[in-house]
Amino acid sequence: VFSRFFENIPDYPHCTDHLEAGCRQCPKRVAIKRRYLEFNKPSYSQTYLTFDCDYEGAGLAWSDYDLPTPTFVAINPQNAHAHLSYELSKPVHLGGNASFSAIRYLDVIRKGYIRKLGADPTFGELLAKNPLSDCWEVLFWNVRYELDQLAEPLREISTEELLSIPLLEF
Repeated sequence: VFSRFFENIPDYPHCTDHLEAGCRQCPKRVAIKRRYLEFNKPSYSQTYLTFDCDYEGAGLAWSDYDLPTPTFVAINPQNAHAHLSYELSKPVHLGGNASFSAIRYLDVIRKGYIRKLGADPTFGELLAKNPLSDCWEVLFWNVRYELDQLAEPLREISTEELLSIPLLEF
C-alpha cells in the first residue's frame, strides 16, 4: 500500500508540518517526512479521494455508514479526527484531453461520500494527513477501487440531489 502511495504521489508534492505556516514543494523523498502532503498530481490526475472527518471516532466512520474500506485512514491521536483515503485503481485524468463525464462522475461520488460520512465539504484535498508520518495513527488495507465500486453504496442518494451541488474545482 505505501510503496504504491510513494509511487503515486507527485515528484514534487506540496507539503508542510504546520498548516498555518503555509506549504512548499519538495522532492517526494523529503516531502514524505512532513505531517501534511499532497497526494494527487494537480491539474493532471486524481488517484486518491480523501475525506476530512472532523469528529471523534472518524477513523471507523466508513463502517458505520456501510461504505467500502478505505485504503488508509490517518487519525489525529489528540482528538480522533481523521482523513479517510480511497485509492483509485485507474486515476481520473484532469488535464487537456480529460473526459468531462469521468470528472463529473468522480465529483458526484465525492459528494456522496461527503454526505454519508459527514465530512467537511470545503476540504480541498491539496494537503492531507500524510499516512507515512509518525504523527498520526494509521490504519491501512491493501484495496483499490474502480469508480463504479465506490458509487455502489450511494445508490439511495438521488442523482438530482448530488448534481445540485456545484462542481468542485481541481
